Amino acid sequence: MSVWWFNMRKKILIIDDDYYSARLLAKRLRTKNYEVMLAADGDQGLQKAKEILPDLILLDMLMPRLSGIEVFEILKQLDATRQIPVIFMAAHPTLVIRKLVFDKGAKGLITKPFFSNDFEFTVEEVIKDYNIIETNHQYLKNRVEKV
Repeated sequence: MSVWWFNMRKKILIIDDDYYSARLLAKRLRTKNYEVMLAADGDQGLQKAKEILPDLILLDMLMPRLSGIEVFEILKQLDATRQIPVIFMAAHPTLVIRKLVFDKGAKGLITKPFFSNDFEFTVEEVIKDYNIIETNHQYLKNRVEKV
């Protein structure tokens, strides 16, 4: 089974209207050898997600024009982006917000600001799970093509 993409540098798209928060997060993720792209709002984030097909999207809950929930729902409707895992980011996540994002299908919720290493652990675990799914999908696809 060939898994050449498993060792490739993973792409993370951060969709956040808070420039400084997004830059801080990007800097920390780049030290972990992730390729990080930024989008300043939901519209830009949707466009970049379709163009680059990241391995993970970190999505702010509260943004102007399109909220994080609205962006998430659009991502899940599009064939190209439906399978990309999403971790939400929120400054004050209540239990209601936590339930909402997990009920919608999010893979995690990170509390802003990012002082602890919890967010790095969450990112690594979600990407690892996504890689396992992609590896299995590619293996099955190759098996079907041989038949």
